[in-house]
Amino acid sequence: MTFDEKAKPFQIFTPIREKILDIKQYGKVYRIVIVFNPLGIQQFYKNVNFTDYITDFEFFTKDDLEEIFSTTNTDILTDMLDKFLENRFAPFENPVLKQSIQYIFEDYENFSVTELSNSIGISRQHLNRVFQSHLGISVKKFHEIVVFRQTIKKKLIEDPKKNFTELAYEFNYSDQSHFNKAYKNLTNNSPKSFFNKGTMLGKEDTFWHLQ
Repeated sequence: MTFDEKAKPFQIFTPIREKILDIKQYGKVYRIVIVFNPLGIQQFYKNVNFTDYITDFEFFTKDDLEEIFSTTNTDILTDMLDKFLENRFAPFENPVLKQSIQYIFEDYENFSVTELSNSIGISRQHLNRVFQSHLGISVKKFHEIVVFRQTIKKKLIEDPKKNFTELAYEFNYSDQSHFNKAYKNLTNNSPKSFFNKGTMLGKEDTFWHLQ
């Protein structure tokens, strides 16, 4: 991406991804990122396919954007974004997804797709179809991402001194090689490289600038 002073604001939605999104950025950029919990964005926008990248949909109007980009005060921006999203709020309900996501977050260390499907009372095939339809990934991949993010949380916030072998053991990776492979698949970096090269931005979520 190259900065163009005359370009109109670019609005993009990126779904849950199996691979890291690589972007080369040239010049200054003023951007605002909103991170939604799973199924969060569905509470505000209807009849949009959120399983793929979206670059041709205006999440905010021209007037909204002019107001948003008129300030760099984070408190004012937060209030603005809350207001804009609250005006679009329309509850989205999917009991299968809600139960499944809660189940995965509560028991991610001893998780199996078969046990989840049995507990909800639907087949694995149907469960995967629901995940693919609304999130764009399989149940297994969603679980892998949840565990991956939990390892980041543990290493960055809860116990920075914990080494990667200990992390692999704690989160039930079969061995160090399996742990390394998971990071490579999701970040294109080894765990060591990922944490050495990354820069954490913000307090509510983790963003990385990898050289």
